[in-house]
Amino acid sequence: MREIEKLMSDTYVIKGYITLCGVIRVLEQSVPMPDSKYLAFTGLECWSQGLIKYGKGDFSARINERKVEIVNQNSRVVDKIPFNKFMAVESHGCIVLDNGYLHDEIIMDVAPLYKKALDQADRGEMPDILDNSRFVRVSTKLKGKKLIALERSDSGQKTKAVFMPDGTPVDFKESTPLSYKRWCKIFVTEEDLCELYCFEE
Repeated sequence: MREIEKLMSDTYVIKGYITLCGVIRVLEQSVPMPDSKYLAFTGLECWSQGLIKYGKGDFSARINERKVEIVNQNSRVVDKIPFNKFMAVESHGCIVLDNGYLHDEIIMDVAPLYKKALDQADRGEMPDILDNSRFVRVSTKLKGKKLIALERSDSGQKTKAVFMPDGTPVDFKESTPLSYKRWCKIFVTEEDLCELYCFEE
């Protein structure tokens, strides 16, 4: 938690925005406010469970004394959330495949390949693709829907939350169905082979 406190220190909330998923974007005080066309792509995304309820209302956020203050339309502070209740995340727009797995919407060209491999793994068959990535699955009732996944790169459970575009939380499970370990395949790098060759010499 000390890391997020360090990351959020001496920052400000870009335009004070709180997304429907409870995410704010922060920039260092020394960095000027970005041009409006870059607002959605600039700064560190920070998420707190406690912010979700304020994303749907007329609220804004600001940083004051190592806390994120929530301000209502009358400029009154209605809540204060300490930095240690936040985590750095990345938001990803995803599409729900027919089998319930999420796939990043910016790389949909490979979605059919992964869907086939995930279906194979579900049936207990050797998948055509092996991948140590963590995959997120939701109800198949949501197939074809666009969702937002919040991911944290420094965590065993990479995905921290999944939301509908309107900010409604979605139940999900995360697993590694295509992992090399599961399918008894060991990934050997060129460096490993070189070391093995030198040892045998």
